[in-house]
Amino acid sequence: MGKLENGRWERFCQEYAANGDKGKKAAIAAKYSPKTAESQASRLLRNVKVRERIAELKKPIQDGLGITAEYGRDRLKKEAERESKGASHAARIRALELLGKDLGMFAEKDKGDDGPTNEDLATVFAKMLSATSSGDAPSGTSPVAPQSGQA
Repeated sequence: MGKLENGRWERFCQEYAANGDKGKKAAIAAKYSPKTAESQASRLLRNVKVRERIAELKKPIQDGLGITAEYGRDRLKKEAERESKGASHAARIRALELLGKDLGMFAEKDKGDDGPTNEDLATVFAKMLSATSSGDAPSGTSPVAPQSGQA
């Protein structure tokens, strides 16, 4: 793909990719008004060319670090199941939440979906963690085992 013809878009993409996906900050660096930077970032991130350019800019970084979606899921699963001394309950719940989002387990309220809400699933995950740490869960079960057909 290469550089975008629109200089501000290109600068936004470079800043966004380099600074940890901070849209407002990238928009300001690309000379958008600080007052409208957040909405400009949102608009730019919906643009297919901008998204493709950001992915192109991030690829060498991801490849160099060996970070893939599979790696991320594996690390989140390990964190969710970590129960050693000093392990954070909040970190386990957050890891389960991120895994659930990745697997599409959460329904969004504003779309009128009748599925479980984030709060419902967080409660279920917390109960699952509690059961596994107290030994009440059936042996061989995992609170983050992928659903059939998903991985």
